[in-house]
Amino acid sequence: MSAKRSGNSRQPIGFFAGAGTCANSNCSLYILFPSDDEVLTESREQQARRLFVESYDSADRDPHFTKTEVWSALKQSKRRKAPGLDRLQYEVIVAINNKSPRLLVSLFNRCLDMGHFPRPWKSVKLVLLNKPGKDTSDPRAYRPICLLSTMSKVLDKLVSQRILYHYHSNNLLNPLQHGFRTGKSCETAGFELREVVLERVRRNQGVCMISLDVAGAFDIVSWVSILYQLGEAAC
Repeated sequence: MSAKRSGNSRQPIGFFAGAGTCANSNCSLYILFPSDDEVLTESREQQARRLFVESYDSADRDPHFTKTEVWSALKQSKRRKAPGLDRLQYEVIVAINNKSPRLLVSLFNRCLDMGHFPRPWKSVKLVLLNKPGKDTSDPRAYRPICLLSTMSKVLDKLVSQRILYHYHSNNLLNPLQHGFRTGKSCETAGFELREVVLERVRRNQGVCMISLDVAGAFDIVSWVSILYQLGEAAC
């Protein structure tokens, strides 16, 4: 067995027991949720991006959220979802907004003015679901489900709506992107691919397709790179 240490801690976070299996929950979390801090070196480009992100501030250019935006975010939030650690149900937040709409819009605008996402809203309740037919001693055999605070979902929706509007109104999205876009899906991507192939066949031209699937892409993507792209788009 060998100890695996985290980037900043002097204590081992768990033990690997052959074939990548772990002896405790901390080790499992390390594998399921890799830390961005694990990268010990960075290229000049990465350093430039990090410095750009650290110095970027868009709070002064963002108009305040409106009551209509808050209502829209609430309507788009999925109902009957399990709450986070605060146990605050969706229906309760809707009732609060019905009774005093100024309360929520003032709270979210305060977050916007400060450029701050409240830390308690970032804490999640983690539920691990075993994938059928997988070795239960392997952390990768579990599908992590993070139960978020409903308030965090509403604030997230408010910000994402602003970002999407900015990207759409300024034609910043690649027309070939089909994922995470209204009116587009796997079906529309498949149809467009089929049309391209058929057109090449009609012209007696060869067709070569390369398919790429990045395992755990969401978990390993660099947050700095995402924030850099948003900053470059003047979000």
